[in-house]
Amino acid sequence: DLSKPVGALDASRLALFRERYASMPPGDAFMYGTHYSAPAFVAYFLVRQRPELNLHLHAGRFDEPDRLFFSVREAWASVLRSTSDVKELLPHFYCPELHAPPAASFLVNSLRLQLGCRHSGEQVGDVELPPWAGSPHEFASKCRQALESEAVSAALHKWVDLIFGHKQRGAAAVGADNVFCPSAYEGAVELEGLPPDDRRVLELQINEFGQIPLQLFAAPHPRRLPGAASRPLLREEELPAAIAVAAAAAVSAEWGDRDGFESGGAGAGSGGGGGGAALGLEASALSSPRLVRRFDLGATPLTCVVLAEDGETICAAGGAGVRVYCQRRRRMLRRSEVGTAPLTSCAQLRGFDLLCLGSTDAALHLYSVGRGQTVQSLPAGGSVAALALGEAGLLCCSAAGARLHRLVPSGLSAYGDQLSLPAALPPGSGLASAALHPGLPLAAAGALDGGVVLWDLRSGGPPVRTWRHPGGASVSGVAFSAGGLVSCSLDGSVLCARQPHETDVSPIELSAAGCGPPQRCITAFGSAAVSAGDGGVAHVWDVQRGRLETTVCSPSAIGAVAGPAVRSASLGAAGGGQLILGLENGWCEVWGALQ
Repeated sequence: DLSKPVGALDASRLALFRERYASMPPGDAFMYGTHYSAPAFVAYFLVRQRPELNLHLHAGRFDEPDRLFFSVREAWASVLRSTSDVKELLPHFYCPELHAPPAASFLVNSLRLQLGCRHSGEQVGDVELPPWAGSPHEFASKCRQALESEAVSAALHKWVDLIFGHKQRGAAAVGADNVFCPSAYEGAVELEGLPPDDRRVLELQINEFGQIPLQLFAAPHPRRLPGAASRPLLREEELPAAIAVAAAAAVSAEWGDRDGFESGGAGAGSGGGGGGAALGLEASALSSPRLVRRFDLGATPLTCVVLAEDGETICAAGGAGVRVYCQRRRRMLRRSEVGTAPLTSCAQLRGFDLLCLGSTDAALHLYSVGRGQTVQSLPAGGSVAALALGEAGLLCCSAAGARLHRLVPSGLSAYGDQLSLPAALPPGSGLASAALHPGLPLAAAGALDGGVVLWDLRSGGPPVRTWRHPGGASVSGVAFSAGGLVSCSLDGSVLCARQPHETDVSPIELSAAGCGPPQRCITAFGSAAVSAGDGGVAHVWDVQRGRLETTVCSPSAIGAVAGPAVRSASLGAAGGGQLILGLENGWCEVWGALQ
């Protein structure tokens, strides 16, 4: 019954778990003292194939023979009736290709390990299979057939609700008998605030006990489509393209097809909004914006804000710290310091829980939101000014120039070869902002001397076009919109190049130099673009029509001589249109469409 956790499958055992839960104080109560997934369970199942895991857990010795993985029948009986065993299976059980030839199977003691004798006198060798399986390959094949059957497909969404969905925590979890040790839940303990010794103890407990994964869904997961189980499976290398096609179809169905510069991207720099347009947001959606919420992220200044791909999580960089805030839960999920040098830019790697952070220490830091720590640091060639993410990879701009980092399939080894993009800048100048067109092979950057450069990534050569802001001040932000490439400058000007790759078409001036306060960032989504800067005021532009749609004034600026500057901005389509502003004073504001 996939609607129940493993611990609730047997009624008599479930009664004991419920009694335990009722006897414990609220806040500390749990039903299961063990977890469904932990390193020890991986070592248990893979003892014959990866003996070093088991040896590491047991101080250089194998576990007692009576506790080793001996037979499928015994393992099933244990998880059905033992009060200390609620583990689930590994993917290896459902991959027949991992069991051919037989010696490659984790069920076969092909290494001829001396695993000892049980109290019954039986030698621990190959895993005993059920009578309906004549070989490891047949066993895994039949497990896979069961997993892909219509019966399982019709109920698989119930398991998703328990592990990743709305029954993972809260009242729904209690009603589903799905309550584990409080420290196993993501965000339950603020590790950063603990003394070092207490933190080590808690991390050891989490590593050994197991950890509940990130909650991905707040509503019941939809049922799998009838007949989906009979469709051919995709190979791993085919998944990215299939996901991209499905995502594009979903967006097209929701927003309709549009012409011009239509694409998607996520990322930002100290003055850029991430460089990408995306399907469907019209500037008119934000013609009468309302302040949805504002909160203090405790990091000054907020040099970068990014709306994550779930549409509700905000990732921000300020000072040397990273902040991750969940709008739905209205709480901080992560508060971490990344080194000591100030962070200037941030980009979320789509499909991963990873943020790429640019820093003044001439490094790119790969930060795992799930683990709350930096997992990799890479040389950037200079102090990073801005990052932009697109289909072509990750564009990193600094005083030393521009580099395009190619993304590779693995999120943890995120970058492969690099492509240096010559900017042909005058001596003493450098790059201050970055943008990648997610759908076309175009990259753009803003320079400290007021110039804007555009590259055709197919050639990898010098810029195909350059132009300048009239005041000659630093171009603090560039972004691709549905109406072309928009850019803003510290001289207050905002320009739009409708066909940026056409050298005979001049940019139009949305705002002239000196007509407003310095603009410190710009972001675009569909036909909408937002520039913002000093004084706490943001301007919403209709790029298609070349006009100002409205202005957004931070409450901090109302009645003040000069409110805190807006240092970063991000646009998204969630809720019909959402604008995220990061302020100089560390506060973050969320503005939404007036529904």
